[in-house]
Amino acid sequence: AGAVVTFVHGLGSKPREPWGSQTSNHTFVTRLAADLPGMAVAEFSYDASIDRFAGDDDYSVEAVGAAFAEVVRSELLAEFATLAVVGHCIGGPIAITGLRMLCADGSLAKVRPLILFLLDAPLGLPEEGPSDLLAGLIAILNYPASAGRQNFTFLEQTALRTASGRASMSVYAIVSEAESWVTKLCPDGGLPDSRICRVDLSHTEIAQFESGGHFAPYDYVFSRLRKELAAAIRLSG
Repeated sequence: AGAVVTFVHGLGSKPREPWGSQTSNHTFVTRLAADLPGMAVAEFSYDASIDRFAGDDDYSVEAVGAAFAEVVRSELLAEFATLAVVGHCIGGPIAITGLRMLCADGSLAKVRPLILFLLDAPLGLPEEGPSDLLAGLIAILNYPASAGRQNFTFLEQTALRTASGRASMSVYAIVSEAESWVTKLCPDGGLPDSRICRVDLSHTEIAQFESGGHFAPYDYVFSRLRKELAAAIRLSG
């Protein structure tokens, strides 16, 4: 019963493309695998092109989230007792959707700890519309207000407090301080400041690991993940 971290990439990219710059010898994924050799690393792949979302009414954040849930259920949960997910851009809502479905059917009942990192993820919805362009993009992604509210409720119930008074999922947000289409869509998820890391990087750069020296988003994920794993080992011991 080991641990696994799975990466969910963002809009308009393929699995490995957003996780490392062209000048980097490592990606976010390969560096984490090297720094935490006892933890398995996986990547969830899906068609993240605007054309696919725009051209298929049945292709949506909810549908991709369901596919992510099935991969986790069928390929990861039988082998791993600890699950961490890193979602960038719309990979965040996709990850939340999948985890919400897995919690609803009891699949995550024995997973400890359950950890989620949201990298500049559009978690809110422009119901009144900060702009027609932004509202149009959300419509293309087939991410209706009802799905967004379900995900926010799920975060509130699992990441902040449960009936027993303890959070059942540890959630952290890394937020870009640069203005982008995500800025008005609540990328901090309403989390407390202690769970938010704000960085002076663009929406795209926030997931593009840079070799040499420190890369703030990676350092934050690595340090929090190591702390969560160490706490889990102490509790199980």
